[in-house]
Amino acid sequence: MDISSIWINILDFDNPVDVDDKTELLKEYSLSQNYPNPFNPSTTINYSVLSNVKIIVYDILGCEVATLVNENKPAGNYEITFNVGQASSLSS
Repeated sequence: MDISSIWINILDFDNPVDVDDKTELLKEYSLSQNYPNPFNPSTTINYSVLSNVKIIVYDILGCEVATLVNENKPAGNYEITFNVGQASSLSS
């Protein structure tokens, strides 16, 4: 077998090359566990939304201490950082 036949065999194959649009549409929303947890002085929260999103932080008694997000966003994955300094009523 000579080198020219090796190159022909390598380049001559029946598998077509195809490019698919792999864009995935979100079908549901999700809110991931914050990290680091426990945190001091900040934590990061990842979330996925379809449109409107509102993320509120509550204390152990159920009182609202901070609104992190309250807006209409395009469908997608997002991340927000929450700093203890954003809510003066929270201790570190």
